[in-house]
Amino acid sequence: MMEKPNYIYVQTEVGGIDVLRNDIVAKALEEGCSHLLLCDADQIYPVNLVTKLLSHNLPVVGARRSTGVYAPFDSLILRKVEIDERTNGYESIDDWEEGEVLECDATGGGCLMYNMDVFRKIPYPWFEFKKQPAVRL
Repeated sequence: MMEKPNYIYVQTEVGGIDVLRNDIVAKALEEGCSHLLLCDADQIYPVNLVTKLLSHNLPVVGARRSTGVYAPFDSLILRKVEIDERTNGYESIDDWEEGEVLECDATGGGCLMYNMDVFRKIPYPWFEFKKQPAVRL
């Protein structure tokens, strides 16, 4: 049902989220893709999602996606804040208007579009799972 420009569907094997995402990026690079869209399957997206994300022409752009089953929902749009000289944390950006493009320091990975140049500029592995708690305010 989505508006889709010329695209390929990249599948990967079973593994941890970091392994799966790294595999998808490697396959997309092999295919010569210009962009990579990673979307969680448990969400409902607008019909114009792909064309809207492409229209922003940004290295990384995502759609706002909420977490949680029951209200109030966490918007997953975060700004880095300094807690003290050695510690940073994140606070939720909750003041925004529908359709507005926000710059943020962190967001959920449930719906992100990457220009493939991003992955050409940074070393492998592009995604790593690290067991360390994030400090949230």
